This record gives sequence, structure tokens and C-alpha cells, in this order.
Amino acid sequence: MKRVLSLFILFALLGAMLTLVSCGGEEEMHTESFFAMDTYMEITVPASYEHILDNARALVEWLDDILGWMNPDSPVYRLNYSGELRAFDEAAEVFPIVYELLSRSVHYSALTGGAFDVTVRPLTELWNVTGGRTSMPDEAEIAEALALVDYTNIDAQQNHIWLRGGATVDLGAIAKGHAAQMVFEMLIDAGVTSGLINLGGTVAAIGNRPDGNPWRIGIQNPFGEEVVGVVPITNQTLTTSGDNQRFTIINGQRVHHIMDPFTGHSADAGLSSVTLISNDVTMGDAVSCGLFVMGLERAMAFYHEDHGLDFEAVFVTTDGRIVVTPGLSDRFEFMGEELGLIYED
Repeated sequence: MKRVLSLFILFALLGAMLTLVSCGGEEEMHTESFFAMDTYMEITVPASYEHILDNARALVEWLDDILGWMNPDSPVYRLNYSGELRAFDEAAEVFPIVYELLSRSVHYSALTGGAFDVTVRPLTELWNVTGGRTSMPDEAEIAEALALVDYTNIDAQQNHIWLRGGATVDLGAIAKGHAAQMVFEMLIDAGVTSGLINLGGTVAAIGNRPDGNPWRIGIQNPFGEEVVGVVPITNQTLTTSGDNQRFTIINGQRVHHIMDPFTGHSADAGLSSVTLISNDVTMGDAVSCGLFVMGLERAMAFYHEDHGLDFEAVFVTTDGRIVVTPGLSDRFEFMGEELGLIYED
């Protein structure tokens, strides 16, 4: 939780006191802060749109209720325990959201060759990183859980979803992105032209800051609390997957929450964080996770492939290098030299 809180410190520092009226007379900005989806969240809009913040928060909390696999009242919980979900059994507004997220999850799983896999839940439960596990699972347990991880066992149709082969799903890696997208659309429809949505580090920027300049978003040092770089964004999104967000120490070994669907262990491909900048925050959530599992060499190769995805990325390696994709090199502001980090573009 400390790491999540530090993200808000970064935004506060880079946001130049958003709740105050600036010297130039720009409109005062108001921020709604709350806890949902197991993380701290902030939504910032001009004061004249403060009334929409309650609705935005309610939307995120509703999505948290329907997409959480641990909530017995959620359709995802029912899907996991019955192996199927039918549209006519669910509220009219609920099934399409679950269907869309699972369909997109399968799509991104296929594009990344399974590096992102929405059926990784058995491994997440086994390692129980956030639940205080104190001993390593044995290889037989890992193999048993790994046998259930296979995104091709999801059959998502517009009115009916099936899970085969004992598969279960955890939408946690993509739910925040979808929530940010829905809040973004709600605010745009309400007429908001300047705002910032920060759902636990999953960020969507509406327009520019009130002073007319792009929003400046800090990339956190995964080895500490500092900012290692800044990315200016306008009408774009930023998502990060990192090994510093949720982790535990077991027998002196650091175990984090991003599971490798191929090995059954925490992903260990030489990356400490991956940040994606794109126009699709849901895609960014999923693909940043997949690239983290791939490692730098495979991730850069994926970036250059003809897969139809449009994004730029910032990679922080476990040996202290910061690497950015070519399309970002002219606007990424490196700030990690004094921290002993090395910048490569």
C-alpha cells in the first residue's frame, strides 16, 4: 500500500497544487480521492464540474463490485464457480461489460503469445502475495496450478460465456483500465475539457492542464520513491506494471504479484517496471503486463511487430537502465541520473 500512496505523492508534486487557483487565473481544480479495486484513486476536474465527481466515483465502485472475483455477488465469481455465464441471468448493463473485458483479454493474450493471460488466477491464489504467505509452494503445487492457466479455454459469445478445462479468470490486470476508460467517457460526455483520472497508477488525461500545458506524469523509480522521468501527455493514457507494486518476502526471496504464465513463478525477465503510453487505457493495462513478462528484448521486438496496437513504452530494467521506444525519445524527460540509473533511447 505504501507504493500506491507514493504514486499520489508523484502526482501531487508534478501537479503543482491542482486545488489552488493559479497565478494565471485558470479555473480551480477539484479532486475526489477514494479507495476501490484494492488501491487509492483520484479523479480531478474543474470546479464547475465538481458535481460529476460523485457519479464518477460511483461508477468505479460499481465496476469494482461486478468485476471482483472474490465478491460472491459478482458475475465474475459466478462464472468462475459455475464455468458459465448467460446474458439473460444477469442485469442488462452487466453482461456486456464482462463479455467485452473477457473478449479483449483473450485478444491481448493471443497477441502477446500468452505472456498476458487472464486465466492466471490459480497461480495468483497459490502464491497469495498480498495475503501473507510465508513459505514457497512446492513444484507439484505450481505444476497443478499452471495446468489450469490457458486463455484458449475461454469461449466468450455475445450472450453466453464458457470456461473449459477448469479455467478461472481474474480481471484485475485489466479492470482498472476499463474503469478509467468509462470514467474518461463519462467526463467527456459531461463537457469536461481538462481533467486527470488516476486509478492507482492507471492514468487517463483529458485535454491539457488548466494552464494550457500538457499533463506531466512522473514515472516512479521501482527501486525507491523518486521520479525517474516525466512524460507529458494530452488526451492520452499511461499504465504501469511493476514488481514494486505488490510483493512479499518468502525465505529471503522477493516474490511479486505479476505471475509468469509459462513458469508459474513471479515474472523474472529482467524488468522492474513497464509503462505504456497510448490512446487505449484498457489495452495499456493488459499489454504492459504482457511486456513485463516478456522482458526487454522480446518486448521491443513486439513493439516493432505489425499487431495493430499503437503505443510507446518506458522500460526500467532490474540492472538500473531506462529504455524508451523510439516514438517517445523526443518527449521523455530523464530524471534518474543522480539515482545512478542509465538512460538508453
